[in-house]
Amino acid sequence: MMGILAPLADRSQNLASRLQQLGITPTLATNASQAQPMPWWLSLLMALAAWLAALLGMAGLALLVQEPRAGYAGVLLAGAGLALMRGNGAARVFPQQFGFALSLAGQTLVALALAFDWRSEHVLLAYALISLLVSLPASPIWHRCLCLLSAQACAWAWLLNMGWPMAWTPPLITALALLGWLSRPGWTGRPQARWLQAWLHSVSLLTAGALLLQVSMPDMNIWLDHWTPDALPWLYRWRPWSCAALWLATLAWLCHDAGSGWRLWQLPAAALAALAWVMPNVLLALALTLVLFRAGQRVWLGVLLLTSLLLIGAYYHEMTLSLMGKSLSLMVLGTGMLAAAWWLGKAPHRLAHSPGDLQ
Repeated sequence: MMGILAPLADRSQNLASRLQQLGITPTLATNASQAQPMPWWLSLLMALAAWLAALLGMAGLALLVQEPRAGYAGVLLAGAGLALMRGNGAARVFPQQFGFALSLAGQTLVALALAFDWRSEHVLLAYALISLLVSLPASPIWHRCLCLLSAQACAWAWLLNMGWPMAWTPPLITALALLGWLSRPGWTGRPQARWLQAWLHSVSLLTAGALLLQVSMPDMNIWLDHWTPDALPWLYRWRPWSCAALWLATLAWLCHDAGSGWRLWQLPAAALAALAWVMPNVLLALALTLVLFRAGQRVWLGVLLLTSLLLIGAYYHEMTLSLMGKSLSLMVLGTGMLAAAWWLGKAPHRLAHSPGDLQ
């Protein structure tokens, strides 16, 4: 028997060596079938099943909210969710989505447990800290994005409740987003790159939401202004100057990074800073749009362009100027946007072809 199998083994080895010399690597059919991606509808059904199972399983935990040890149960749920979200592949869709739901439920349970021990105004800060801690261990990027988004939103809401002026919230959030995207090449290869990338995605979405929220809800701004101690009038006077400075600093950074010297088009682009006294949030959205275009983020570029258009419409509706003043403002804004588009078209660095914007 061994005498019959030995020549066959030699022939198979010779065939494998010849295939390797020709650059042909044989693969098994099972590996090829495993490499095929799962259909989107099957992934969607598995995700829905995971969330339904998690909701049914956590329905009984509603009775534990007022218990003194509910926080420990929340910690266990969050830890179990992080453990289930480890690993990749099509077969991990159900465990990852189930772990995602458990993680969110655990965070909420811990925050509610702390709410019965702390004063009510500190609940937002507690939830922000919990979400920040849960985002630190290794997990899928969409889980980290949601945790960091909730952490930042709760932290800013806590600051506003403590008396932070609403008018300065969008400029500061935009400045953080600009700093993160502009400094991205410096930390791409570091071990914390995946966490920082998730933070960038979350702060970009938070920036778009803050810019729209401040313009679309003037009644809330008035309420927050009266809530602010003494209204801090000197902060409001310096807000347009800060928006203009952010726009000019972004243009200077991009021009220096592109290696371009003085050009005539930079005059109307710099003059666009005058919008800080009329449409400050539009100017902030355009600054972040330029940086996202430079970074090759197609998804966020579309989101910020849509945000800019919505802001222009909101400002146009709220402007108390005459029809001539509104028309001139839109003409100046359009001229600046055309100048920026022309510069981006002439820039030596084109839109990066990355495998995925949200990776």
